[in-house]
Amino acid sequence: AESKIASLPRELREKVDPSFGNSAAAYPPGYYLLASLVYRLLSSGDIFSIMFGLRVFSALLTSITLLFHYLTLRLYFADRTTARVTAFLIALSPMYVFMGMAVNVEVLLWLLFSIYLYLLARALREGLSAKMNLVLAVVVALGLWVKQTFMVGILFYLLLLGFLRLRRSIEWSQLIRAALMFSGVVALMAGGLYVSGTATTSPEVPPGEPSLAGFLAHFVRLWRSYRWALQETFWGSFGWLDTPLSQTLYAVLGFVSVSALAGFLWYIVSTKRRKELPDEAVFFSLVVVLFAGAFVVLNYLVLASGAGWFLQGRYLFPIMAPIMAILVTGLTWKAPERSKTFLLMGMMGAMVFFHTITLFDYVIPRYYL
Repeated sequence: AESKIASLPRELREKVDPSFGNSAAAYPPGYYLLASLVYRLLSSGDIFSIMFGLRVFSALLTSITLLFHYLTLRLYFADRTTARVTAFLIALSPMYVFMGMAVNVEVLLWLLFSIYLYLLARALREGLSAKMNLVLAVVVALGLWVKQTFMVGILFYLLLLGFLRLRRSIEWSQLIRAALMFSGVVALMAGGLYVSGTATTSPEVPPGEPSLAGFLAHFVRLWRSYRWALQETFWGSFGWLDTPLSQTLYAVLGFVSVSALAGFLWYIVSTKRRKELPDEAVFFSLVVVLFAGAFVVLNYLVLASGAGWFLQGRYLFPIMAPIMAILVTGLTWKAPERSKTFLLMGMMGAMVFFHTITLFDYVIPRYYL
């Protein structure tokens, strides 16, 4: 109906039924400022050309994100091969690829998080210079222009300061100056958005005061929802789009994930005993814990942006690089050097196989046939 749509008066296209609500209305305008440039550039074309152009824009942002994932993983792993394989596993995670080409604010959020985590990893290794501190603050401010999720980036910054102080890589006076400068830049660049109410969240706190007992009861009541989010919608199925994979694949993914986490804990204990535990491993694991903690607290308090919010594993994608680094470490660290390459190649082959099954058995029949 493109010709009929084009014949409508322009003001009708801009009207939105206020009773329906729009969750995007509560988001900061950062992504929409960029995406609107693409939209305006292609505005003379039909709606399909415009949407395709926006998807290409998303794919470009996701490609740059994967580059920064790789650079971060190079700082984490001792060898290029493991870093490349881990980045490849991220690139072929079906849900990640699917969302990475969606016309969605998340693609820019992931890009800024990938840059931020790379900078944090560099600062952890090289120290926090005044220039690095300024760049970190600017990235956080830009992230807050994209989505409220980037508030957790402030926790990551505090974690970095704690690491540097414990290593005595920074004096207390330097730490205080760095924190004040960081806070000032973030407040100056992004504070107005939140003070003015341009970017908002709508709290819908359940009856009764939030408490530890209520938090635990929340898990008892909704643990199946968490399992669904972290196993089915996180590991590349399309369950949240009503296209679930087979239970066998879910079971295999769950077993591999638990084995990898157990292997990583073993790695932490073993290297700690030998006093060889790298700071990056501890830092990345704490980043995952902090982000996941914020994730579940958000779900407990039912803080909704605009119209609504529901639990989805893809909300963990901003920290995809640390998660995959932990899992690959857990699966490979005990492998002898001679066989480690074969193990990594096997992991790549398994992901390609999984990706192929997802495409031909679930995606194509559901969306194209």
